[in-house]
Amino acid sequence: MTHFNALLQHQGPLKHASHAHRLATKPAVAPTAGFSMDDDGVVYGGMPLNFPPERTPEEQRDVLERSLEIANQEVAFILATGQAYEALNKRYSEIAAHNGGQMSDQVGNRFGYHIREVQRLHGMLQPAYMAKAAAEAKLSRMIHGLPQ
Repeated sequence: MTHFNALLQHQGPLKHASHAHRLATKPAVAPTAGFSMDDDGVVYGGMPLNFPPERTPEEQRDVLERSLEIANQEVAFILATGQAYEALNKRYSEIAAHNGGQMSDQVGNRFGYHIREVQRLHGMLQPAYMAKAAAEAKLSRMIHGLPQ
């Protein structure tokens, strides 16, 4: 603070200090990803950043095959999990039948949880089948040379 007060009290001429050492060696330029845009929003050169990269037909086929594989795995997971829950519920029902139709709280809670999970999985199954069908259709169109 004393240095600042001394500067305020200075009555003589002020000298300009060179701040050239603070400048970057290269001017900072905003990246444009190889394209520019005029005031009307018309894009010149290159592709804007929001477009997917171009792929070769082989790369595109690999992507579609992977999408189909993932969709198949999702459907298989949902079906297997649902079947496992239903098998557990069947076993819980058998246990309860041996006890005069009564379930312990623990078995009853698990039974209810599994029923809710089966319902949740049932809701996931239709979108998974749709994703699988979409991946199959895209791959089929590509294999047969039809427009995407």
